[in-house]
Amino acid sequence: MVTSTSLEVEEEIKAIQAEHEMLEDTPEDFFEKAPYHYKNNYGVKFAAIIEEDSVLFTKDDQDWGNKLLRFSKGQAEEAIIQLKKEQIGKLDRESINMHNPMNRILISIGETLFLASVLQTALEKWRSPKK
Repeated sequence: MVTSTSLEVEEEIKAIQAEHEMLEDTPEDFFEKAPYHYKNNYGVKFAAIIEEDSVLFTKDDQDWGNKLLRFSKGQAEEAIIQLKKEQIGKLDRESINMHNPMNRILISIGETLFLASVLQTALEKWRSPKK
């Protein structure tokens, strides 16, 4: 007999596995190759690369664990919508998708603005006709 507790544990394990799959090791030369950079007041550097169908984001911080977040097109769009709703005070906390990479990380306002600008730039690039 399957109990609700075992189902909850199974769901939590799947969520942790999904979260781990979203994280990739940051290539050694990522900060050199990344065209988008931000440095906060504490000297922590952030970098992002827009690819054909995703955005890669990382920060140079020991606590970060040298990990890279990958935002798909849909996740980038969802993150921008969430940030816009939050900005105007219309974000329903219950509707936040915790599987979106943006909601798995703790970043400051400046870092959020950097990430938002890169994601918005990516969306504009993806929507513009290829030449």
